[in-house]
Amino acid sequence: MTTHALKALVAAGLLLLLPACNWPGGAPTRTAPLDSTFVSVVESATDAESFLVDDTLAVNYQSEDGGGPPFDYVELLGGPKGFYAYARGPAPTPSQLDKARDLLADLRHYSDEHLLCLFTPSMALRLNSPEGSIVVFLCTDCRMFYALDEQGERLDGGTIKVRAAKRLGRLMESVFESDG
Repeated sequence: MTTHALKALVAAGLLLLLPACNWPGGAPTRTAPLDSTFVSVVESATDAESFLVDDTLAVNYQSEDGGGPPFDYVELLGGPKGFYAYARGPAPTPSQLDKARDLLADLRHYSDEHLLCLFTPSMALRLNSPEGSIVVFLCTDCRMFYALDEQGERLDGGTIKVRAAKRLGRLMESVFESDG
């Protein structure tokens, strides 16, 4: 198993350790609709790419001399409002892509209840569809997601409910396990 695959498994495994929330009947479902572009691209995604990302916003590494982060990276995802990917993971299988679409496009998997958290993503999925591409950054520490379009504009973000976050964690684990 590669070092990057091991890091991905550890990060995804953190989602599996999340405590259950004490809301009667579970966390309340998000009341605001998901961004229509986000939903459209997620639902029509024909393929996806997985990445391990540095948890510091890319803009924090920008300097007047054009310098970037102090580490090797494979791609800047989402421009200055995004994050640097330090490793590219395997492409999700068609079955894994179906699960990602089901989890990400369903409003019932999101909550209005936000945890106090500094958003520090460890993984990202780029979903590609005939309508465009989006990057979904996932924070395993606090069940938050952040989605940017191809121009680096924020489409959506928020809290993923515990059960959906655990399913998403298992999904990302399975994607990176296929990397050897």
